[in-house]
Amino acid sequence: MPVYLPDGSDGAQSPARAYGFGLANGWYGHTGELPGYNTVVQHHPETGTTLIVMVDSDIKSGECPDGSPITNGGRTTGPCSDPAVYLGDALAEAIGLPLT
Repeated sequence: MPVYLPDGSDGAQSPARAYGFGLANGWYGHTGELPGYNTVVQHHPETGTTLIVMVDSDIKSGECPDGSPITNGGRTTGPCSDPAVYLGDALAEAIGLPLT
């Protein structure tokens, strides 16, 4: 989410300050990554459903650009995505509330 500063403010407005929840198809939440780990937390307020995925890998899989580090023996179809994002999307789809 962009950070909008009031008129007359001398604070820095930059992409680094544009941070917040993602919104998609009734879900809101956030993804995160540290070296070796990947997470997704999403909430669907209409149904009260919360989805939390934590994976001990940060290596993408799917149709990733040439030269990208990818999971050895991992999936090679579908969008190039982080493991927790891929699993979160699959879980949301399985319960009938797709994220995308």
